[in-house]
Amino acid sequence: MLNDETRRKLRLMNVGEFVEELELQRQDPQTLALPFDDRFQLLTDGVYQKKYMLKN
Repeated sequence: MLNDETRRKLRLMNVGEFVEELELQRQDPQTLALPFDDRFQLLTDGVYQKKYMLKN
């Protein structure tokens, strides 16, 4: 679980979407069971979609 300081830093780096995606992952037991690399890939893909694909 992310602490408040980590959330703050992510938002300052303009990647607040990572916080949102991580929260979504925490709610899905199947995602939590995945290895870190797979979860990070899903996290990155989700943020990319929100930042770049949905704006078009």
